[in-house]
Amino acid sequence: MLTFLDPYRGVSFVAVVIRLVLALLLGGLVILVARISYLPATFAMIFKYAFQPQAILGGAFGAGIKAAISQGAKRGLFSNEAGMGSTPHAHALADVKTPHDQGVVAIVGVFIDTFVVLTMTALVVISTLYAGDGILASGSAAGVDKTNMGQLAFSAVFGNQAGNTFIAICLMFFAFSTILSWNFFGRVNFQYLFGKNLKKKHDTLGTKTLVHLLKIPQLQIRPTKSPW
Repeated sequence: MLTFLDPYRGVSFVAVVIRLVLALLLGGLVILVARISYLPATFAMIFKYAFQPQAILGGAFGAGIKAAISQGAKRGLFSNEAGMGSTPHAHALADVKTPHDQGVVAIVGVFIDTFVVLTMTALVVISTLYAGDGILASGSAAGVDKTNMGQLAFSAVFGNQAGNTFIAICLMFFAFSTILSWNFFGRVNFQYLFGKNLKKKHDTLGTKTLVHLLKIPQLQIRPTKSPW
């Protein structure tokens, strides 16, 4: 029901939920400490497979360069809201003394999300699943794909129940905060475009939010590859 309330209340809720990123980073740090003996092998694998001849040649010709450009663009777009171009909606409404302050916040947000969080996630996955006694150290394994690697990585140290629960809770709140944020973006845009007709504006905003909510179950059953 939060999406039917004042959008600013939803944003306040998102500001609280997003602090779960700290919990995710702390959990990742705990795993890296527990697997610290495998970190040299982890970094060695990263540089080995980034600069081996077949990777260089594959990234230089034909399908290799097509895949590199395609995947790079997709990751750049979806790794953070700056890539999508949607963050100006939120930053423009921030109550700060100078625009410079909010600009710094925007830059730091991209750095934390794209560099810190993604690097931590990569190190956790590689050090637990690929290095040493990891279940993917000798190749592919049944029941392992890119959709559950995070859960498997955290479960390798925290145990199945705790690891799966931790990742599930984080993803639930991150997904819910994304829903609230995009509903907020839509409301702000609509109010800017059609703010003069108040009655029509409020009626249509309610309809838009209802459609937004009805689309959520449909998106849940779509293949995970469809956004990519």
